[in-house]
Amino acid sequence: MVSIYRLWTGAQDLKACIAALRAQGSAATEEEYQTTVQQQALEQDPQRHMAELQAQIDTLDTELQEKLQAFQAAQEQAKNTSTSLTVAMHRSKEADEKVHDLTEQLSQHQCAVGNRLRMFGQHAALLVQAIGATATQFHRMPIGPVGSHQALKDSRTTGPFLSL
Repeated sequence: MVSIYRLWTGAQDLKACIAALRAQGSAATEEEYQTTVQQQALEQDPQRHMAELQAQIDTLDTELQEKLQAFQAAQEQAKNTSTSLTVAMHRSKEADEKVHDLTEQLSQHQCAVGNRLRMFGQHAALLVQAIGATATQFHRMPIGPVGSHQALKDSRTTGPFLSL
């Protein structure tokens, strides 16, 4: 019986509020109605209202924790991706340097094939020319470079397999 009486008095209060709002010249909107209902619920049962608010806080806290975990997982994934990218860039740089070195070696080899003295250094050809220009000053012509008088047994083989 008490709960029915509370509902009836709450409805009467609500009607009075709506009438007062209309009397002031403003139409009662849904938002105003909800605000009025919430105020009346707070006045009638503050403990229940506090429990509802606590439940909303708990729900929001749970959502916040989930979002935080998702953010931390995304942050960790970004860090791992960044590390992988750095490693890949380092390897790419090393590969570019190796390609450059090999290209330079190939160029030197091609030059050496055209001029056998170049394989002894860039100044070897100039030295042989200077010796040739001053040949009259020598009792015996110097022999050199020694490697220019040797050849590989097999042109595909490198290393100490030389023939005289």
